[in-house]
Amino acid sequence: MHKNIKENNTDYCRTLIKAHDPDRYAVSLFAPAKSHAALWALYAFQHEIAKTRETVTETQLGLIRLQWWREEIEKACRGEVVKEHQVLTPLVEAIQGHDLPVALFETLLYAREFDLEDVQPENLDGLIHYARYTNQPLLELTQMICGQEIDSNACEHLGIAYGLSGIARNTLGFARQRRCYLPSEITKEAGIKMSKLYEGHPQEGLSTIVEVIVTEADRHLDIARQSGLSHPLRAFAKLTGLYTKHMKECGFDAFHKAFMDEPHFKLVRLI
Repeated sequence: MHKNIKENNTDYCRTLIKAHDPDRYAVSLFAPAKSHAALWALYAFQHEIAKTRETVTETQLGLIRLQWWREEIEKACRGEVVKEHQVLTPLVEAIQGHDLPVALFETLLYAREFDLEDVQPENLDGLIHYARYTNQPLLELTQMICGQEIDSNACEHLGIAYGLSGIARNTLGFARQRRCYLPSEITKEAGIKMSKLYEGHPQEGLSTIVEVIVTEADRHLDIARQSGLSHPLRAFAKLTGLYTKHMKECGFDAFHKAFMDEPHFKLVRLI
């Protein structure tokens, strides 16, 4: 690949995730410098597929978009030529340079198909599965890119913890998009009305639901930490802990004015 094109693609991916996925950008800085370009490509891919639900007007269009990524990645894993693309091209280099398995990408793509259905998880187990499938593969791929031996148990529980904390923290953000990842079984028991949630009205019982999810996130985080995590997964764990602690300090109230605030001195606290 021409050096200038390669550098431009790397800069594009870095800028993309710095703007749209600051958590993963911050965590990537704790990885070896030689791993940065591949990690930025991986996280830029994550951003591209995660935003599918927001960028299409019909489910079928979203499925077509995800299928395009699936087919191109399958070709890359077979060593075949793929289309030029500012994210796909450096991602292919990462795939082939680190022998990344297609199965992990397939899991990520499958999980994003759920977003297109616009349905709540049925129960807490369903939400946990979603958090796992959208995060564990990324953590395992991160370890591979950093030259670390995959710790599937740590990646599973850390992925669940980070995913759950993000879903709880962004409850109102999703509601503004008329989306809800809070388990339907729990919201019904609490008497939560979706119409009021989508309109941005506080409801009694919502804080209790957030507390349930944050408590579960902390439980999985504790399990992950027992593995003795090394960077950059250690930074992911510290970041998750900062978020769950902050939500506790806000009384698990999604309408608290500081609920979605970024932790102060975030980067320093991840060391």
